[in-house]
Amino acid sequence: MNYQHIILQNIPLHLAQREINDLIGTIADFFMSDRLPGHLKKLKVWRNNVVNDRFFTWRNRSPADLLMIHRDVVRLVEVAFLLNMARINFQQVKLDAENFDTLIAAERNDWECHAEYLSEKQLANPMRTIRKFCKAYTMHEYREHLAEWLTYGLSKHACIDYEPYDIIRVYENLQKLFEACWLIRNRCLPPLLKS
Repeated sequence: MNYQHIILQNIPLHLAQREINDLIGTIADFFMSDRLPGHLKKLKVWRNNVVNDRFFTWRNRSPADLLMIHRDVVRLVEVAFLLNMARINFQQVKLDAENFDTLIAAERNDWECHAEYLSEKQLANPMRTIRKFCKAYTMHEYREHLAEWLTYGLSKHACIDYEPYDIIRVYENLQKLFEACWLIRNRCLPPLLKS
């Protein structure tokens, strides 16, 4: 077995050393460009353009929009794998089982938005979502999927090379990753509250 190949597949290629050293800060940076609903909407538009005969357009109607989105999503995927590889178990992101309903209700009431796609266990501990995300595909496989998505997002032709299962699975995994990272960001740093 070629262990060097396995190790190289899990090296982050899109993160600077300072971002690797501050994973929570890197997650916070992801949500500085847009909040959770905006990222989820862009992801959905991107996915729809991968499976339909049209190319991705966003606010600026420029291909640069998709390049930026792709870069940000790949970076978040790499952060997830680093969190998982480090076996970081943030106590501050976990909710106490006894007070779960009260704490979730308070977050939903106070935060500007909240997770919709996560199970109760994942809401209580978003690191469960990170672990599940990393088991579904390798970092390299996610990067390959997202590179294909980028190619078809910039093309006016639909993707016919993929199994629909893979497109759906990657999309749903990314939705949950975004939400888990939103929870981690808001539980580790001052939360982004409703205006």
